[in-house]
Amino acid sequence: MHRDGHPPTRATLGGTGRPFHGYPGRGPNVSPDRTPIRRLASRMDTPPERLSELAGSRDAEVRRRVGHRPTCPAAALSTLARDPDPWVRGAVGENPSAPSDLLAALAVDPDDRARGGVAANPIVGETRLRQLAVDPSPWVRANATMNPACPPDLLSTLAADPDSELVRLASTGTMRRLDRAQWTHPE
Repeated sequence: MHRDGHPPTRATLGGTGRPFHGYPGRGPNVSPDRTPIRRLASRMDTPPERLSELAGSRDAEVRRRVGHRPTCPAAALSTLARDPDPWVRGAVGENPSAPSDLLAALAVDPDDRARGGVAANPIVGETRLRQLAVDPSPWVRANATMNPACPPDLLSTLAADPDSELVRLASTGTMRRLDRAQWTHPE
C-alpha cells in the first residue's frame, strides 16, 4: 500500500503497456501543468507584463508556453526567438502575433523545430509557406500540410511527397479543406 492508502498502480503510456515514470524533473505521474508558473504561462488572461517576466524563466516549458501566447509582447517574442531551446523558437514561429521579421528569421533557423513552427503559422504568407513546403525536413513539410492557410495546390504537391506519413497528413489536410468548403457553400 502507498502512504495514501491506495494500492500501487502501474501507469502506462496511452495503453501501450510501457510504464510511465513521470515527467523529467518531476515526481511520478505528476503532470507538468500542475506547476503554478506553467499554468500562469498558459492562461489566456495572463497580463502581457507578466508574460514578459515569464519569458525569462529558467524553465523551457514556461518559455515555450509564453511564446505561444498571442498577447505576448513583441519584445518578449524577440527574446524568445533567440532562445537556445528550439521548441521555444518553434512556439514563437507558430504565434499569430509574431512580427514578420521574426518569422523570416525563424523560417531559416538551423533547427527544423523552429522552421516547423513557422510552417504551421496561418499568417506566414503563401510565398514563405511554399518555401517551407520544400524544406529538407519532413517535420517542416508536415507542419505546412497542417497549416489552415495552405493552398489546395500546395497540399496536392505535398501529397506526392515520398514520405508516407507526410502523404497521409497532406491528404487529411486536403479533406479538411474540402469539408470546410462544403460547410461554407452559399447554397
